[in-house]
Amino acid sequence: MKFKILVTLFLVLLLSLPSLTALTLSGQKLSPIIFEPGLVINNHYTISETTEDVIVKVGGELQEYIVLTEVVNNEFDMIIKFPESLQPGVYHFELSATEVPKSSGGGIGSLLSVSKRFEVEVYSYEKYLEASLSAANVNEGTPVDLKLNLVSKCYQDINSVRGEITIADAQNKTLKELITEEKPLKALATETLSASFDTTGLPAAEYSARAIVFYDGEQKTAQTKFRIGQMDLVLKNYTSVVEQGFSDFSLRLVNNWGNALREVYAKLYINKRELLHTPTTEFAPWEEKELKGIINVELEPGIYNATIQLFFEDQIKEIPVTITVVKKISSEELSAELEKSKRNFILISVAAGILILGLIIAIVRYKKTPKKKQKDEF
Repeated sequence: MKFKILVTLFLVLLLSLPSLTALTLSGQKLSPIIFEPGLVINNHYTISETTEDVIVKVGGELQEYIVLTEVVNNEFDMIIKFPESLQPGVYHFELSATEVPKSSGGGIGSLLSVSKRFEVEVYSYEKYLEASLSAANVNEGTPVDLKLNLVSKCYQDINSVRGEITIADAQNKTLKELITEEKPLKALATETLSASFDTTGLPAAEYSARAIVFYDGEQKTAQTKFRIGQMDLVLKNYTSVVEQGFSDFSLRLVNNWGNALREVYAKLYINKRELLHTPTTEFAPWEEKELKGIINVELEPGIYNATIQLFFEDQIKEIPVTITVVKKISSEELSAELEKSKRNFILISVAAGILILGLIIAIVRYKKTPKKKQKDEF
């Protein structure tokens, strides 16, 4: 009998679930679309793999230039009417179709939806380009190669393009000004301008680069950041509060070097006693990750001076830290504290309720008192 009931419930649940068929939206491929002033595009779409009614809509950029016709027999048109001009750049919009269930009952249900994403490239009849600047992270004493990447977004050839790049430190102090080579840039073409920065004598740190691109009387700016590294592990964070007894301990470290660091592990000492020795691992260039382990704390609650030792390659780095040891709360003590907090909350809530009620009664009585008597009372 129980088996029959379970089978029946399973069948009801199965019938209540949405169809496993995927809603599809098919039409001629459009994206990427090249903008033309006043251009009209009419694309036909068919909706399939559904028995429900479907609503279609468009969203994102340029939607004011897009019209969708009524869905008839799961077919409709998307009509794009471009304006006479748009700012050069890349625009995106989405066309989506979503099921509308015939019934709004309380059963299990799900709305299936599908969407298509479109990209519109708008080029300029005036001279126009986009610029980006890139620089690789390097180790101390290694030159930085800077790349100024240029993309023409216009229908005209650009006669001359050159860049001026300013290198600055973290305090925005200018360290060097670099001049790239000068080149022409064909319509809708790409080009790269290069420069090299000598890092000799500069300490390991983060630096910035800002470029101004000059082209046929116009200019663009681009910027980036890069790091100069040294063979070092940087401690970003560690477990500073631990419970008595066995407790988890972790350290978050960063490889501040453009090469891999091998044989990496850490130790923790409190009162010259080793409490932790993590497993050995390897850090990829510039990688950040955690080292974890379990420690057994046999100390009274309090704040202790401690030492973290970091081992990597043939280096040992010692970092003084403080560790706070707290009493481990048993499950019974935790339940007692929660119960106490609950009682205090109830008492405070009751007291506040009585106070608010008394205030309301006083206000009501005052409003019912004749005005002459109110004046006499004051």
